[in-house]
Amino acid sequence: MVLGIGCDRNTPAHVIQQGLQTFLDEHNLAPESVAAFSSIALKADEAGIHAISYRQQTPFVTYEAPQLADVEGIENPSEFVKKITGVSSVAEAAALKKAGANRLLVPKWKYKQDGFNMTLACARIPADEAIAKKKWKNWLGENCHINAHGNEVVKGYQCKPKHVDLNRPMLYHRHHVLVCEGGRCAKEGSRNLAHHLRTYLKKLGLSEGENRIKISRTHCAGTCRNRAALVIYERLASHETPINNGLWLRNIDALTEDDWQQLFLALKTRTPLQQVLDEGFFAPIEDAQIGKIVTENII
Repeated sequence: MVLGIGCDRNTPAHVIQQGLQTFLDEHNLAPESVAAFSSIALKADEAGIHAISYRQQTPFVTYEAPQLADVEGIENPSEFVKKITGVSSVAEAAALKKAGANRLLVPKWKYKQDGFNMTLACARIPADEAIAKKKWKNWLGENCHINAHGNEVVKGYQCKPKHVDLNRPMLYHRHHVLVCEGGRCAKEGSRNLAHHLRTYLKKLGLSEGENRIKISRTHCAGTCRNRAALVIYERLASHETPINNGLWLRNIDALTEDDWQQLFLALKTRTPLQQVLDEGFFAPIEDAQIGKIVTENII
């Protein structure tokens, strides 16, 4: 969240601190969710706000009046404020501007202590929800069940197992992505994720053809320390060098739809994933030589 702040000149830090705490308490907002404070440039040198910003390690940003004049989403414009600052809103406009939002979470709220006045407003920074947390249609749960004979039935029809044909070559795929849906990873948010990703690949046109990406689920990838994980294998031609081969990703439950799209398109174009994903998504891999050295020393 972003908190927009307006206050009398030289409002003490303890008044601002108490006002912030009262505001958060009354509106049931978590202090840990406050990403920034914002205000008009006239308050850029307000010592009380700077003291709180430094104490809480929360950035404080300001905007010139023209930057706040046409902000969308202001609910409580004031002619009095406009006469003093040049704009009809400070707290609401500054919160919306910094958050990049057009709707307030909490509109202008007034507070007074020790003869000093301040106003606060709150806006939520827009963020795409992680794809694993969205309410995708559980296709298996709605359409598939096991009958009394132990056979899988989908929409009333018994699924016939395909006959093994050892002479038929495997389907070509450029990349193979193994998504861990074991017990611990599933609890972190990867349950049914492989199914959702296959559906998404079809939309991107990457479920077939020379750039086909194969998605498989595993019941345990042995990566419990990095829960919600996957590994990527790249099929290489004889003249090619590996780009995204043998990469282990973690925290994949936090990847948004946009993140997955960038990931899949990077695989298609053989662009290093380190260029499109935050480093926090890459699981460290122990060098095989470490284990060898330790064994030699023991012997």
